This record gives sequence, C-alpha cells and structure tokens, in this order.
Amino acid sequence: MKTDLYLHHSKYICAIVTAKEGYKFIDNIERFCHTWTSLIEEAKAGFESFPFYDRYNNYDIDFWEHYLDIVEGEDDNYTFLGCICDGIIDFASEFLTGKGEYFDPLCVAIKLSEIYDFHSIRDIIFTEDYIILSSDCEVMACSKIKIPFEPDSKQAAFRKLIQSKLKALQPFGNQILHAQYGCASSQFTDVENALFYNIGATSFYSALSKETTVYFQRMQPNEICIFENWDFQYLYRYSLAPKGRCRYWWEHERICEWNNVHLERVNSISKATDYFLAIKQSPELVKCFEDGSETTLGLKIKLSIPRTANFTNVVSIMKPMIDGVICAFHTPDGIAAGEVSKLLNINEEIFSTTEKTCLGKRCYVSPYRKSIKWNPQDDRLDYVVIEPMLVDEKEFFFSGQLFAIPCYM
Repeated sequence: MKTDLYLHHSKYICAIVTAKEGYKFIDNIERFCHTWTSLIEEAKAGFESFPFYDRYNNYDIDFWEHYLDIVEGEDDNYTFLGCICDGIIDFASEFLTGKGEYFDPLCVAIKLSEIYDFHSIRDIIFTEDYIILSSDCEVMACSKIKIPFEPDSKQAAFRKLIQSKLKALQPFGNQILHAQYGCASSQFTDVENALFYNIGATSFYSALSKETTVYFQRMQPNEICIFENWDFQYLYRYSLAPKGRCRYWWEHERICEWNNVHLERVNSISKATDYFLAIKQSPELVKCFEDGSETTLGLKIKLSIPRTANFTNVVSIMKPMIDGVICAFHTPDGIAAGEVSKLLNINEEIFSTTEKTCLGKRCYVSPYRKSIKWNPQDDRLDYVVIEPMLVDEKEFFFSGQLFAIPCYM
C-alpha cells in the first residue's frame, strides 16, 4: 500500500510541511511538485551521491519511479527524508543520523508501528503532544494528553484529527472494529467513554455497517511504550479486521448470563433504562453463577436486529446499553427508590430487589434535576464485545455474559 512519506534527493535537510495542527505530510505529489520528471532524472544521474545507493543500487529505474516521493520544505524547496520499499519506511541509513529534531518524531512513529504491529502507514501527523498514524483500515494515536467529554482547545484539536482519520477508514466485508485504549499509569478509566463516547459516535458512521462487531479492550499499563524525551501516557487504537482475527477471553469464569431478552426499541435515542428494565423484568431468562463484586470484568453481548430496522451501527447505542446492563446486576445500595420510581413511572420494587445481582453494592441510579442519572461501575470493564446479527424477526432481542477477568493491579 502506498505510504504518504515523500522523498527527494537534496543536499540539505529542511523542515517538514507545517500545518495548523503541527507537522503533516503531503498526500498529493503532483499538486506540490510539477518537476517530478526532472527529479527522477536527477536521481538517475547521481546514484553515487544518492542516499541508500549502496543498498538499492541493483534496482532499475522502475524502483525509483514507484518508490521515490518528495516532501515540501520552506520556500518551495524539497528534501530527501527516507526510502520506501514494499510499504516500509527505512530510517536506518547513516544519512539520517544526527540531522536534528525533525527526525526524532519520525523515528518514534516508525518504532511505534513496529511495536504495535501497525501495517501500511498512510499518513503520520505529529506535534509535541501526540503522534497519529493512519491507514485505510487503522488509526492509532500516542499522546501526552487524553480526550475528555468536554475538551479544552488543545484536546479538541487532537480529537478533531482522530475523528477525521476515523471517518476515512475504508470498510470491507464481514469485519470487526477492534479498539484499544491504554494509560501508562494504573488509573482505572471508563474505556467505552475514552474510545467512543468522548470521541463522538458520528465519527464511526461511514466506517461501520449494521453488522460490524465492535470489540474493545483496556491495554495494561506495561503495554504502553514510553520513549525517552517523548513522554506518551495514552494510546488510542482502532483497526478494522476480518472476523476471527481477534482473540477473546472466553476461558475466564462466567459471573452471569441472560438469554434472548426482548427489547422494546434499539436506536440512537434508547436509554440505559430500556436495557436495565429488559433484564430486570425477565428474571426467568437470567442466571447468576459467581460473585463478581471484586473483579475486573469482560462483557459479551449478542444483539439480534430486524433486517428492516432503522439501525446504524453498534457504536450509536453502545453507551446506554452497557450502562443499563451493568446497573441491572448491581446490588442496590443507598438508592432513593421511591423518588426514582416516581420520576420514571416504574414499580419501586425494581430498584430495591437484590434478586440475581452479582456485581456488588452500588448506588447505581439517583435523581438528577428533573430526571435520573445512571452510575454503573463500568470502569471495571477490561474487555467488551458487542456482536450484532441481522435476523428475519420483527423485534429486537439480546443475550449476554459477564466474565471475571484477573485484575492486573
């Protein structure tokens, strides 16, 4: 796959193209260089002085025409930066050693691609706060900053870049969206919020179909690569992969399960209440096996979707579904059941029952302004799989399992 790193034979190293968001590579050679033919001729004529000559002197001219690119520098000058061969960017040459700060982030980006097995880099963006790698089927960002739900200006700029790369993902066939989030410290974070809710569900609409399975996980702190002088603390990664490529955790102990529970509605305006009530009102379809009050969790959900339903993708309904499911298995503690039931016009007993609850005590719902606020302990989730299936039935159903995952802390 073509890699958007642009090369040119030149005597001097100058800056990489600058953009408002930092340093960015050009993605259209003809737009920036109208003398491409003469540059090829210059490279052909000057093999002995050309960087990487010793390594690539057996290639014919087709190699140079196929793999040579350029990068625009200051005052419309162009600079040789590296060499692309079979999709791999080569920074091993002594020509690139000690050439200043511009190469540090590039080398870090290539090292990241090796460590995290990131294939076919299409674009690299870097600033002092983050590096973003992207391709047609993958986006990865390593950063010093994280993205909250209400970001400041720097965080918002970072989020906007990630959103633009996610929207450019190219969907294919029967696939999985595998998302990963990690923090170098041992602090727990709601992984679903970090990867999806805080980024924005609309960023995934063009890349995912109704049938796309979403699998996301928390990376362990020791899996986050720390570089000297590049103090990255956070990692965001999204990749489209064929089904069967991802490995799950089914060997771990089941805490509970529910089977073929009916859902009144499943769409972008569904609430956590809908999923909570679906489970609570179907106790005969729910089984609890073990106490899961102290462990980190894995969650698997299978969602049956009518073929004719107005449904976009799993990301659009993920947050309320997870919130409602986790709350349904908490043992109520300190809940103002009477007030909550009045606000929702629901039987008070639902919020006070301890039947088939296995995730520990929690004040999982409370009055908030003129409505209610759900408060599940979903930051305990290390792995989640939500698998949609199109069916011929006219109604929605879902089944699921919660697993105990060994805690790394």
